[in-house]
Amino acid sequence: MKGKVSIHKTTVKDIMTSPVSSLNTVMTIKEAITFLIENKISGAPLLRQDGELLSIISEMDLMRIGVLENVDTKLALCVEKLPKTTKLITITKDKSFAELFKLFLENQIRRVLVIDNRKRPIGIVARRDILKAYLTHVENE
Repeated sequence: MKGKVSIHKTTVKDIMTSPVSSLNTVMTIKEAITFLIENKISGAPLLRQDGELLSIISEMDLMRIGVLENVDTKLALCVEKLPKTTKLITITKDKSFAELFKLFLENQIRRVLVIDNRKRPIGIVARRDILKAYLTHVENE
């Protein structure tokens, strides 16, 4: 039926953005804000120097932390004020579009981080990517 979503063969890998633009712990709050603005993104994963995922930082996180801290404060000193990795919603690249879509709807989130088997970020999917995949599918029916 035209206009109905049924993307059976699409996987997360097909629509994720990779590589992931990420922040690191040696950056300052000001540098993180500048990074998001320059890359025209609303959030990015925060990684240790070795690539380990610490959190995801959003514009709102930076607004909140920026009020509490000096903008020259290193992100390493702000980790405890950010969402814990155990609270992050992630997915693997082999999952279906339907599973990914369900995560967005059930959790009302802006982005989902795509991780590998070592829990390292390999991609990211934003709401915009979901909408783009939907339009592409509807137009190709």
